Amino acid sequence: ADEFRRTQVHRLSIFFRNLRATLASLLPNYEEEPRVVILTPGPRNETYFEHAYLASYLGYSLVQGDDLTVRDGKVWLKSLDGLKKVDIIVRRVDDNFCDPLELREDSHLGVPGLLQAARLGNVIIANPLGSSLLESPGIMPFLPAITKHWLGEEILLPSAATWWCGQKKEMDYVLEHLPDLVIKTIDRRMPSFFGPQLSTAQRAELKARITAMPYLFVGQELLSCSTAPSLREAAIVPRRVLLRAFVTAHQGDYDVMPGGLSRVAPDSDSLFISNQSGGLSKDTWILADKPVHQVSLWPSVRQMDSLVTGEGSLPSRSGENLFWVGRYAERAEGLLRLLRTVIGKLADYDDYRDEADMAVLTQLLITLTHFTSIYPGFTGEDAKELLANPREKILEMALDRNQRCSLISTLESFMQSAYNVRDLWSVDTWRLIDDIDENIQYLAGHPDDFALLQNDLDRVIGTLMAIFGQNQESMPHDAGWYLLSMGRRVERSLQLITLLRTCVLHPASDVEE
Repeated sequence: ADEFRRTQVHRLSIFFRNLRATLASLLPNYEEEPRVVILTPGPRNETYFEHAYLASYLGYSLVQGDDLTVRDGKVWLKSLDGLKKVDIIVRRVDDNFCDPLELREDSHLGVPGLLQAARLGNVIIANPLGSSLLESPGIMPFLPAITKHWLGEEILLPSAATWWCGQKKEMDYVLEHLPDLVIKTIDRRMPSFFGPQLSTAQRAELKARITAMPYLFVGQELLSCSTAPSLREAAIVPRRVLLRAFVTAHQGDYDVMPGGLSRVAPDSDSLFISNQSGGLSKDTWILADKPVHQVSLWPSVRQMDSLVTGEGSLPSRSGENLFWVGRYAERAEGLLRLLRTVIGKLADYDDYRDEADMAVLTQLLITLTHFTSIYPGFTGEDAKELLANPREKILEMALDRNQRCSLISTLESFMQSAYNVRDLWSVDTWRLIDDIDENIQYLAGHPDDFALLQNDLDRVIGTLMAIFGQNQESMPHDAGWYLLSMGRRVERSLQLITLLRTCVLHPASDVEE
């Protein structure tokens, strides 16, 4: 934070305030504040973190296709409080996937009937379906003429030189200069081809494809990307970068975000820079020549009222994920504590060879088997052999990803559920969730190290406890918070029943008790 202030970075809040005002202005005669949702493809999308950030910062609901339904020509949000009418959808799903009834029928990302609701004027979609035409490289050669015709002025920011192969002269030029060009298609689902990287056979094949369907292809000059220092494997190396900018319409003009994202190539040979190909996204700061005043996005009166009354509009899917975050976290914490106790008792037996310690250890290992449901474990016919050297089996119950209820699988399930509702966590909570992820990767990299397991249990327990301590203070105590708590309490009850059933119900000697 000190570095951020010292370098006098332009703040982004005014841009987002204008974005929110523009969205609200799409319904000029609306009496109340419109209900706006951000439609995302889901957590598997490479830009999901952007969608979650937007939803969290702007105060909108982050939804997937299954969270919405169309009834009577209107779009509704399936929330814990029932159906809520949606007025505006900020669309982050590709056009073709938005409505399986009229577009791609195999899509699970869209909303059946969405196009009909939009035609009837019952929902506003920003950006409208079909606007991705402007992203097609096929239109780029004609942008200067389009600008001149409609605006009566020259284009200010020239595009890379582009030739559409649907015109014979341009196609001949592209075929002749194929080794020096980037070949793109007007269909975003098809890959681009970099001429310098193609073999002779590949160029011949590409020429044949262009000749057969010339209208599908464009040739574009190969731009020389700038490079920037990038930290890779403890070394500073040059990597190609592209700037990704953001613009929003505002009061008859356009407002450019004073910042953006720099996409960084994954290696020195990559010419195609995208998140799908392994590239990284890094924040781009625009510096000011004087200190910049921070302008915050205060919630509106309606938002404050919904926070106070707990009315909200939490999607049902988010509520379900919060419930399972609670269950998986409590399951992992109980398993961590039991593992810690088992390892401690195993160390006692190794040191003192006390038969009472062995009896207690046996009972605890049976309990561990029931906790993880990894049967037969220490309850089967081979139990005596396993008890003679239990470390390998303990490691399996802790770190085997192929076992659905092992410790590491439980933590990964927790991460998946937490990521599905990323927009609901505070920044501090997300830092702690990131710590869990780092611990998972570290443990997964040492699946046979028993000493490492023993040393890392306390750290993971501490992080899980910190997450729920943080949520107690930073998460609104609404329906989502109660579902999170319910998940924890249900799981704790089930674990307590298992613990009592395995450790207390059977008679034991006074020393063991």
